[in-house]
Parts: sequence; C-alpha cells; structure tokens
Amino acid sequence: MGFKDLSTVSGEAVRKLFYDLIQKKNRAGLENVKDDMGRLFNLLFARSRVTCHAMIPLEVLTTLQKTEWGNAPGMAAVYAAEIGGQGYVSSYMLNPVLEIAGHKPKNLKRAFELEGNQTLNGKFVLLALYFYEKYQKNAKDVPEPDDLPLLSRYEEIAVTFFGSLYFNSADPSLLDELSQGVAAGQIPERFAPLVGTNPQVSTSKLRLTAGLSYLNYTRSEKLKNIVRLCLLAGMMETLEALYTMS
Repeated sequence: MGFKDLSTVSGEAVRKLFYDLIQKKNRAGLENVKDDMGRLFNLLFARSRVTCHAMIPLEVLTTLQKTEWGNAPGMAAVYAAEIGGQGYVSSYMLNPVLEIAGHKPKNLKRAFELEGNQTLNGKFVLLALYFYEKYQKNAKDVPEPDDLPLLSRYEEIAVTFFGSLYFNSADPSLLDELSQGVAAGQIPERFAPLVGTNPQVSTSKLRLTAGLSYLNYTRSEKLKNIVRLCLLAGMMETLEALYTMS
C-alpha cells in the first residue's frame, strides 16, 4: 500500500466512525471495540502516516495505547501533529504525548523520524518533549553529542516559527540572518524595526513558539533568545504561554 497524503482530505466520515466506536466503548466496554478501533487506526496510519491526524479523535490514541494495539512512536507523532496544529499548547495538552510514548525519549525520537512525518508543528512538539523528557526532567545540563543535530533542528524550527511571525515567506537568507542574530543575542537588522513595535502578529503562533522554546531554554542560548524575542513581540501573550508550561 503506497503512501497517500490525507492532510487535505475531509475526515468527517472517518471521525464519525471513531466517535461511534467511542460511544460503544462507553456503553459496552473497551474489550468490545478495541479491535475495530485498532484496525481502523492501523489502516489509516499505514496509508497516510501522520497526515491522518485530523481524522483521529485524541481519545482514540490514548485509549489504544493501553491495549495490544498500541504503537508508541506512531501514535505520539499523530497526537503531536494534531495538538501542534491547534497553534496553542500547554503542559496539560503535552502530557498525553509523553504518556503515549511511555515517557521514553527513544519513542519520541522515533516519532520525529517517522517517514511521512512532514508536519513542522508536530515536529516542534516532539523535539521539545524529547529534550524535556531526556534532559530537563533528569536535570542533565549538556546534551549528548549524538543529540546535537537534533538540538540544532529544534533551534532551526524555533527560528523558522519566530521568523514567520513577521514574514509570511521567509527566504533562507532571512532565516540565516535571524539564526545568527539569535545565537548572538541580538535582533537582526531586518527585524529590528518590527520586533517590539506591535505590528499585528499571530497570537497563537507566538504562544506556540514561546511555549515550546521555553520548555528547554536552559539547554540552548538560541532557544533562550527566542523566548526573549517573543517577550518583546508580545509580553502578555508570551507570559501566558510560559505560565501554561509550568
């Protein structure tokens, strides 16, 4: 079965099937529906990988993970893509991803590396949780050498998200300029007239960028400086995002 991107396909009919199974579970118990629920998820995931995330109620993922149908990396990737796409995350929303992954960093890494996982929002969530679970929770200060490429990718995504607050189509040179400025703790020349002058920016994207960067800001000067820039871009919105991550 070849891969098919279902991200632009209406998932209403499939979601209704899942909701019918959820209602049946509530009436008759999990044992009576888990196989049908698991087969439907596996069929969708085998065909479309993470792009099916909008078709699957989050309750289905947390339910199946407790059964023999559980697929920790796949389900964590789907869950992360769905909540990342909502544009606003909190520790309450992120905890189920960690639970689905069994609180194992290797499952979060595998979820990030899954073939067909092209959702940048979901990847941002997964990398933030990977470093949080492996380092922040265990009070480790320095990432292991093998994790440095992942940390660079995490920083890259944070830079991309911040850049997109001000420029709808950020060319590579602009992102390079922003990345270098963030590494030095400075506001790049092309951003200086904008940041802190209250141009209209996406509140949801600002909160997402601030919250997911803040989760591991002690691991990276770039992430720390992204959080600082977010405070300049919108102090109240950023403070709200940081509070929800506590």
